[in-house]
Amino acid sequence: MIALLIVAALQGAPTPPPPPPPVLHTYDELLIYFGPGPMDMRDSSRPAIGEAVRQIELYKPARILVTGHTDSLGPADRNMQLSARRAELVRQALIKAGAPADRLEIVARGESQPAVSSGDEVAEPLNNRVIVILKDPIAPPR
Repeated sequence: MIALLIVAALQGAPTPPPPPPPVLHTYDELLIYFGPGPMDMRDSSRPAIGEAVRQIELYKPARILVTGHTDSLGPADRNMQLSARRAELVRQALIKAGAPADRLEIVARGESQPAVSSGDEVAEPLNNRVIVILKDPIAPPR
């Protein structure tokens, strides 16, 4: 093969392009939104549960973080509890859909890490969310 490439180069023929780099699989955050009630998962977010389980089966992460967030409406301690309850609701939905319970970890952030900055006591729908993140994933088999 190398001899053919050398001959082709000496004769002015174009050499074949190098092979493309290997494709690396990555996983981005998966968002599940809540509203208008404090524990109402939005219908538009329900398919994200199935997608998360599909990604978990594909990437086989060592840990799966389920992190709850809220807007700034209400007391901060209540929002911390609400974010934990939302994360637990998503955790249970993931388990019901087939995710491994022993790798799911709940994290509550309350109103401390908003997606959209707002003043205190502001009902911001984009802040009412749970984020599912795969930690230490392995590439799927080829």
